[in-house]
Amino acid sequence: MNLIKNIFDNSNKFIKSLSKEDQQELAELKRLEDEIKDLQDAQKKQKKEVRITNRDMIKFWFIAMVMVFLGYILYSSLDILYLIIAAYIVSIAIEAIIMMFEKYHVSRSISITISYILLVIFLLSGFVLVVPFMVNQISELANIFLAKLNTFQTLLHNENLGQIVSSIPFLPKAFR
Repeated sequence: MNLIKNIFDNSNKFIKSLSKEDQQELAELKRLEDEIKDLQDAQKKQKKEVRITNRDMIKFWFIAMVMVFLGYILYSSLDILYLIIAAYIVSIAIEAIIMMFEKYHVSRSISITISYILLVIFLLSGFVLVVPFMVNQISELANIFLAKLNTFQTLLHNENLGQIVSSIPFLPKAFR
């Protein structure tokens, strides 16, 4: 702390000991430093000329082609990626069940067997609950479609196509 105080006191003494001419020169130097700094800031703000060479264009198109190729490879392998992610999630879930069984001193091979049996039971119960509901919904959808088709056939039989199209309110006038 004393060292800093001595440096500060001595610098003040040095500045006071300077003659008027030296102080003017010091002020001129500070002014010039500020002017140089302002000029550098102005130069940074000026727009720089951008030059695109043939080499830059070749680099750009090469990188673009590599990115498109990698995107195509990734897109074409999405099915495999989905399977890998699903297998990873299942393995994490089964590992948690295996660790739970191992806490109760069940061997790892028996824990794995029990885990897979529980997984199969879970998946089969899901199919048993979901499949009948989906079959019912699909049959109702087919019945609705057949009823609408029958109505449309009756309408076509009773009227000609021009009258049917002109009676549709949301079609543009050019189609009526």
